[in-house]
Amino acid sequence: MATSRRIAALLLSAGLSSRMHRHKALVDWGGRSLLRYQVDTLLQAGLDQIVVVLGANQSNIRPEIDNLDNITVVVNQDFENGKTTSITTGAEALQELAPDDLMILNVDQPRSAEIIQDIVRFHNHSKKGITIPRFKSKGGHPIVLSASYLDDLKLVKESTLGLKQLMLDNADDIGDFFADSEEILIDMNTEAEYNSAKLFFGI
Repeated sequence: MATSRRIAALLLSAGLSSRMHRHKALVDWGGRSLLRYQVDTLLQAGLDQIVVVLGANQSNIRPEIDNLDNITVVVNQDFENGKTTSITTGAEALQELAPDDLMILNVDQPRSAEIIQDIVRFHNHSKKGITIPRFKSKGGHPIVLSASYLDDLKLVKESTLGLKQLMLDNADDIGDFFADSEEILIDMNTEAEYNSAKLFFGI
């Protein structure tokens, strides 16, 4: 994916996976762990760097991506206090990489390289600082933000709606990418959602 802008991904994989009853990062996804699939796909799509935020069970998960090029692993020691703690942890690491733009994705939101490329391509040609993918009327993931928002990301909190508040505060800087597939809505919190997602991807 040829672009003069450097884009990094923030891949969040620090949670307890309590509703899945096993860690989502390690579930099978076509012969690979879900985490490894996500990392491989982001790199295949042409992203320059990936910051992976780990937390719960990190000692068992980390070997899945250790020694890979262009991967930075950070550990969120405060993961039990919500997703925003992983965002702030990852934002610190991203700032050191100095990208032009950043993509935020959760480990339980598998995406193809093609949809990632489409979203990035749209963002590169948009005059907006934030891109939100949508399928029909529903917003999905991953979102892409200009790196100018990194300082804001370091301040998000559960008590103030996290990323949602950032979106509300900057509504005039949002571009909507309308996807032709509900792939951008897939989010696997339960075993049933995991099985449904595998059927969608033909795995």
